Amino acid sequence: MAWGKITERALAFLTAMLLICAAAIAPLELFGESGPAAPGSRLRLPIGTNTPVIAMGRVHGIILASDGSLWSWGENGNGFPVLGLRNARPQTSLHRIGDENDWIDVASSDSHALAVKSDGTLWGWGANFRGQIGDGAIGAKATRRFPVPGPQGNNWKRVAAGATHSLAVQRNGTLWAWGSNRGGELGIGTTSNSVEEVQVGSSTNWVKVWAEAIQTVGLQSDGSLWFWGSLTGEGTRDPNLFLVPTRVSPDTNWVDVCFGYFSILAIKADGTLWAWGRNAGIYTGAPIQLINPAPVRVGKESDWKNCASSGYFYHLLTKRDGSLWAFDVSDYRFAEKPPYKPIEFKRVPIQKDIAAFGTTSRHGTGAALTRDGEVWTWGQVLGEYKSVPGNKKDTEPEPVLRDTPWVLPNIDPSVPTLR
Repeated sequence: MAWGKITERALAFLTAMLLICAAAIAPLELFGESGPAAPGSRLRLPIGTNTPVIAMGRVHGIILASDGSLWSWGENGNGFPVLGLRNARPQTSLHRIGDENDWIDVASSDSHALAVKSDGTLWGWGANFRGQIGDGAIGAKATRRFPVPGPQGNNWKRVAAGATHSLAVQRNGTLWAWGSNRGGELGIGTTSNSVEEVQVGSSTNWVKVWAEAIQTVGLQSDGSLWFWGSLTGEGTRDPNLFLVPTRVSPDTNWVDVCFGYFSILAIKADGTLWAWGRNAGIYTGAPIQLINPAPVRVGKESDWKNCASSGYFYHLLTKRDGSLWAFDVSDYRFAEKPPYKPIEFKRVPIQKDIAAFGTTSRHGTGAALTRDGEVWTWGQVLGEYKSVPGNKKDTEPEPVLRDTPWVLPNIDPSVPTLR
């Protein structure tokens, strides 16, 4: 009898311990197969009413959740603290940037980021060696580890981050730029850099702006699309720089823009996809030349809604039915005169309502935020590497790649992020 009681107690204790361990391990399940998770859990970001945004760099991502909070994962690009976190080590899970819930827009390059709060103030962090944060400082010592106030005022609305230049739209519809300008990407009529924000033209009807390395595209409220910078990527050596905003076409039904490899892709309100620029022929079949200044239609589909890409070869688009599609043109990467072949669109296997999405320039890597707060990603596991014997250096890491989308976990939202 005594032995039986001890056995029962031991079994009860063991069962309790197993349940505790299971509860601790379950939130770390990457694929979410352990059942639905509540918003704000380790498998979902908090939910709100704002429009979410995913801003990607080469090896990191920043997410503006719909409740107005900011999150990041991956690693600091080229050593610059673009993650906005105290811990500079690579992060394979989402970590919250600060504890504010009043962010309304965010943009990121490989090494710096910009964000706007609901009070209209503009903030930046990361690299600042061209004055791209806009806080009046410049140089390696001006690097900012956490969000700091950028250009003054409380009238800011939207932001865009190029490689080393920045732009922002104010609530009054004016457009401003600062930072590097070697290709005329600031749109101020010269190739002179500017540490302070400078107004781009005199128009007061800008609604959105996109930026890549030395290229910028802006959308006005009448649906017209404008380009400035270098179509060839050659900077000041480009004989055909666009130093001020130049209208892309007479059309007034443009809705979204993303960047290819020295080329631009854009979607019209009728759901068609178009491309122009140095390597536009990759997408359109037009002859490869230094300048393809006029948009040419890509494919025959007419149900595209939004697009995202990082300025290289991997692109994501959504259709009007909410499905997410990808296409990769990296076959052209090492070919001097690549033969054109029609783009093959592949559906990303995420059967959920997608609220925001983005992609990096590496290994077909993408990320998507669903309406219920899940963050799905695929391609490179940002922030994780493996050592492969036989490399030039045995310790040289290689990225970890996954073909199947998985769900990113996040830190416990109840634990404030340390600074």
